[in-house]
Amino acid sequence: MMWYEENNGDSQIAVASRIRLDRNFRDYRFPERMEKEERSSLTDDLMRRLSGTDFGDGRSFRSIRLDNISRPEREALAERMLIGKSCLEHSEGGGLYLSRDEAVSITVNSVSHIRLQISRSGMDFRSLWGAIDRLDDKVAGFYPYAFDEKFGYRTTYPTNVGTGMKAFLVLHLPLLDSVEKFPEIMDEMGRYGLRLTPAFGKNREQCGNLYVLMNRKTLGVSEHDIMDIMENVAGQLISQEKSMRENSVKHHRLHTEDLCYKAYGTLRYARLMPWKTAMTLLSKLRLGQEEGVISFERYCCIYELMTGIQRYSLEERYHKSYESEEELDHARAEYLKEKLPRLKEDGGDSEET
Repeated sequence: MMWYEENNGDSQIAVASRIRLDRNFRDYRFPERMEKEERSSLTDDLMRRLSGTDFGDGRSFRSIRLDNISRPEREALAERMLIGKSCLEHSEGGGLYLSRDEAVSITVNSVSHIRLQISRSGMDFRSLWGAIDRLDDKVAGFYPYAFDEKFGYRTTYPTNVGTGMKAFLVLHLPLLDSVEKFPEIMDEMGRYGLRLTPAFGKNREQCGNLYVLMNRKTLGVSEHDIMDIMENVAGQLISQEKSMRENSVKHHRLHTEDLCYKAYGTLRYARLMPWKTAMTLLSKLRLGQEEGVISFERYCCIYELMTGIQRYSLEERYHKSYESEEELDHARAEYLKEKLPRLKEDGGDSEET
């Protein structure tokens, strides 16, 4: 089972949480300044040490050399947030140590010597921090980190100096983002040292009503400060979205049902499915599922579908490169037809994604 398939009661509006740590080693030049042979040698040694380490969580892992896989394969990893976009251009001599459920990813010798990341369903920063802190201690035993007593961890990007920690929370906000003041809400995040941005799409163009709340400040704050701020602000956003949902379902249930059933019919039976259209319709299905307006005959993880319909994830799945948008849209439609379970005819209790 993949990490995003965890079906817990906290993964409705708060879809997924993630913590990432960037680290460099004290006795090595930053990766961008290393010679090719030096990078490869360090990567080989790190991957060997990682594969020989018991992380104590029972997960199995696989090792991937980023320069031994194709650009589309790296793109697919980036779509699933397993590597950063920078790895697309800085793959030479780099590696990835990835758990089979994709919850734990350790990027080696890309922008930083080590980038640790753990993801979980719902909002779960405290247990995530405990897990990644233990992982961090294990890796620190390989080589001493580059650390400054005044400024904290020395990172490749100045924006990560200090804790080197970035916390991310994926939120589903289909009603809150429809209000006129939502752009102001997004701007307001800066006051708390946070940023709210679409999870899919560029700039402020949202697709699927999914947003990522993340910390921008890493210097002058502790890891627990970051988690406290994230949880407090996320709680306010979740409360507003929940209130709007309760009002909508209570007073406009038939309208909500109509939107959900139409979305399902289009997703299941369309022959061509453009990405933006699919994301919009999947968001409607997710809302209906979360609020008990519709339910499926078996568990359906909408977040998995939203990730799976991205270009390179489809190419990876079907082992084919799509030369035209029509080919890609047809593959997306076939994928959704294959993955979407049937609806229960009489509705029923929701199964959270």
